[in-house]
Amino acid sequence: MAKELKIEISQYYSTMVASVDEFFNSREIRYSRGLCSPEGCYEDTYNLSAIRDFTRQFKSGAFQKDILVFEGLFLMRSELIDLWDFSVHVAVDPDIASTRAIFRDSKSADSQIELEAKHSARYKPAQTLYMELEDPMSKVDCIIKNNDIESPCIIENEAAKHNKHGLRIRDLITTEKC
Repeated sequence: MAKELKIEISQYYSTMVASVDEFFNSREIRYSRGLCSPEGCYEDTYNLSAIRDFTRQFKSGAFQKDILVFEGLFLMRSELIDLWDFSVHVAVDPDIASTRAIFRDSKSADSQIELEAKHSARYKPAQTLYMELEDPMSKVDCIIKNNDIESPCIIENEAAKHNKHGLRIRDLITTEKC
């Protein structure tokens, strides 16, 4: 969805996309609490200092772009929330998200059973932990409900409609209001 958003925003601003997946900690750190640890997934997967450094560089003008679309998991956590001028949460029911992730990851997995077990024990509970600890949907400017990939819908947070650039998500993408 970040690439699609970039296309729309690029009509108005020079834009780049970055992913939290570019900021993985080493495998040793990511799995230091065990292969199936939800806490390890949430706490240890990403190098938060590197994310902060990257966004500081972006804001200093190092990339000569107006807008950074930064996508990925766990971005509304308290350690990162101050980095974002405008935020969107793509909401997907946990079972649907797991099914999509397992399908995506099955292309490179050795065992479908191990993959499903890892998603069930590590990734899905990590997402639940994040939702409980951070309540990201209360912090964002808008939510895009995306259970149906062909028909996403927008819920704007009325208290935070505009970022400092005066950008409204509804002006950038055409999708149904929920």
